[in-house]
Amino acid sequence: MERKDKDWKDAVLRRIFIILICVGILFVTLLIGFKKYGLYVVSNRINAIILSKEGNELKQRLLPKAETGFATPEEGKDYQIFNDGQKWFEEQIAQGNVVNWSQSTTETYYLGEGTSAKEINHSITLNAYYLKNKQETNKTVIIAHGFGLSGDKYGAWGKMYYDLGYNVLLPDARAHGKSEGNFISFGLQEKKDYTNEHGWIQQVIERIGPDAEIYLHGGSMGAATMMMAAGEPLPSNVKLLIEDCGYADLNIPFHHLKNSILTKLEGQGGAFKFKRNLAGVNLNVPINEKDIDYLFDRFLHVFNERYELSEKDRDVLTSVSAVNAMSTTTLPVLFIHGQSDTLVPFKETTEMLILSKQSNRNNARYEEYFPAQANHGASIKVDYETYKHTIQQFITHNT
Repeated sequence: MERKDKDWKDAVLRRIFIILICVGILFVTLLIGFKKYGLYVVSNRINAIILSKEGNELKQRLLPKAETGFATPEEGKDYQIFNDGQKWFEEQIAQGNVVNWSQSTTETYYLGEGTSAKEINHSITLNAYYLKNKQETNKTVIIAHGFGLSGDKYGAWGKMYYDLGYNVLLPDARAHGKSEGNFISFGLQEKKDYTNEHGWIQQVIERIGPDAEIYLHGGSMGAATMMMAAGEPLPSNVKLLIEDCGYADLNIPFHHLKNSILTKLEGQGGAFKFKRNLAGVNLNVPINEKDIDYLFDRFLHVFNERYELSEKDRDVLTSVSAVNAMSTTTLPVLFIHGQSDTLVPFKETTEMLILSKQSNRNNARYEEYFPAQANHGASIKVDYETYKHTIQQFITHNT
């Protein structure tokens, strides 16, 4: 009898043990599935914010303050001049001195993958802010803003050029500000908004007159866009380009951002941890290097799929490039880049762009201004007068 009881207890214990193992396996499976699903959801959310008009307010909170129309004392000694310039431009808008221009164009992208991908074309209307100088002039500066911003947030630059005696035109890039459009392409499609037959360059010529002189200026993504535009055939009215902290291609800032995340990862024992509640159970889920790779790969795949750029997702990074344009453009270029840039690395970026420009048989002329203490987009407020004087001298040398 005792032996039967013992056998029965052993059988029960074995069953309990097997059940516990099965429950454990099920729990681990659910946890892994939860993590994979969570990463997929996170990647879709990140891509929606980065690649579309959605989340532009969040983009602005993540950017250096100099890129948002506002600066603080620790960012440079001339922060107040910068802020006053932005405030002045906003007052010009409020007083009705700034006129809105519009442009009708087309947004093109693909839905689906491979042979089942469907090309989508639809009309969109773009917006720009135009401020005519009180002194009559045929010279206009077109200023392209950075990622996640809008033309009216570049008021400090608008004020600077206005004070130098120029008209200023500050477009909202597609999917930014008051401009329509679903997606951001980092200059790939945006460059066409300057160069097409109804683009901003042509509109300046039509409105100002055939003797109009046009100077291109861009900051960050706007600088990359203007460099790409400069590689396209342009009317002789366009005289020069001033690029401020633009990327040579997406490869450098992309890998710089990824490496920054991985460096932080190492500082936390090789994994980020985020807490989630699943069916009443608190989970502490580690995010490791492999997961970061997945998020970045998903970004590349979505971007490549949308514009059908390359057979390999990895090649997308060099498809969006200003380097090739610098080797062919007929325009003289002023390269501005803060040596303390934490978003678009200074050394690698400027080396690529300048080497490309030096090889240009059409026009190898360039000048450079690289303030040591300036972060991304902050050269204007680290030393406002030097920034302004450097630009004016460059214009004088090349017109």
